[in-house]
Amino acid sequence: MNPEPSTVSSSSTPAASPTPGLAELPSPPDVTAALQGYVQQIKAAAGDGLVCMALYGGIVRQRYQTRRSDINLLLVIKTVDGDVLQRLAPILHSAWREIRLEPFLLTQSEVSRAAVLFPTKMLDIRRHHRVLEGEDVLGNLEVRREDVNLRIEQELRNLALRLRRRFISIQQDDQAMERALLDATVPLRVNFLALLELAEAPIKGDERTAAVYAAAANHFGLDRATLEALARLRDTGSSGSPARDLYLAVTHLIDQVADKVCCPGRTQ
Repeated sequence: MNPEPSTVSSSSTPAASPTPGLAELPSPPDVTAALQGYVQQIKAAAGDGLVCMALYGGIVRQRYQTRRSDINLLLVIKTVDGDVLQRLAPILHSAWREIRLEPFLLTQSEVSRAAVLFPTKMLDIRRHHRVLEGEDVLGNLEVRREDVNLRIEQELRNLALRLRRRFISIQQDDQAMERALLDATVPLRVNFLALLELAEAPIKGDERTAAVYAAAANHFGLDRATLEALARLRDTGSSGSPARDLYLAVTHLIDQVADKVCCPGRTQ
């Protein structure tokens, strides 16, 4: 058995001055303290190569759930070679095991390209992030409308194709259909947020799934009952609708949204 990952923990670093921004996080004190320790270790391991360390995702949106939520961390390093990876790997491995720290590791030269290849993700990070160390490489990051449109259509088409294929296998299994729908809720929410921003109707304040779905239903003329049922499934574990009916309705709705992205005038 390789003992290396267990040699690193959040307590391995001597006490340091609190990192700005951590005190306001919604995580419990023990998780925040552990995160503080890992931030210092990552900073030391990256050295002068560290360009930016920033939190994003649910913990920045004040939607962190203990023992359920990941803590998303963007790390931008000047260059990522074998030596850097070897220094960071045991720290990040330990951080994942202790507090579910999920790193997104980019080189400095990859940031602008990531906005082209992963525009919806980078748009979401740009809108909600908190810099812990280094410079803010996200605040003025250009994310082009045409790249976002193409990516949204790709993601929605892929989601619809997966749901169709999955239905063939699970059409008699209500629980499996509900699990598949649950897996679709977050990607659908992220793409709705991007679409609303492109339409200059961004969500202000409440970005919970139900609120985002309601805004998308209003702005894009989507079936409100279907989206309300899907949001209930995510929030409560029960949609209040037959699983098969909801599954087929959601699949059809995703097709409709993808059509609106590629062909704005299409109504069917």
